[in-house]
Amino acid sequence: MKKILCLLLCLAAAGTGRAVIPAPQHIDTRISNALPPAREGGYILRLTRDADGKPQWHISANDASGRFYAEQTRRQLEAEYGEALPQTLEVVDYPKLSWRGLHVDVSRHFFTVDQLKAFMDRMAALKLNRLHLHLTDGPGWRLQIKAYPRLTDYAAWRKERRDPAWEWPTTRLGRDYDEVYGGYFT
Repeated sequence: MKKILCLLLCLAAAGTGRAVIPAPQHIDTRISNALPPAREGGYILRLTRDADGKPQWHISANDASGRFYAEQTRRQLEAEYGEALPQTLEVVDYPKLSWRGLHVDVSRHFFTVDQLKAFMDRMAALKLNRLHLHLTDGPGWRLQIKAYPRLTDYAAWRKERRDPAWEWPTTRLGRDYDEVYGGYFT
């Protein structure tokens, strides 16, 4: 099986002229609290080229979160520019605010754990560092408390109500108006 996979990869590469498995990039990372400005999450991201013109990334960060944010910036630059990255580049960045978050109201509209994980992945790409979940309110109760099972029995599930001001196609919402939806977290 391994030989067949290698053969297919070689044939695919020969037909397109492109490498099927890209060559690994050089990424040099170091953490130092002596970087200006010495703030949590700060980093300097430099792009240089080696003798063959291949990109060489250098990350200097104040801490692990700065290294993570530098990596997100590198990914954004590569996604935006692809092969057209400049020859050299320097990004000096740090968060202006220590609390950069997103509020998700799961009380009024339930999101699954997988949907919340996807939110968190997108938040990380945008360098947001706090997720606030609004879990309880009049319309919904999203926390299971074993001593009070009627809370989730009564307030974790509902039918979608039609509201002409918010009349969206059901295909966009991904559910039928007549079906019960909701849930709770354990």
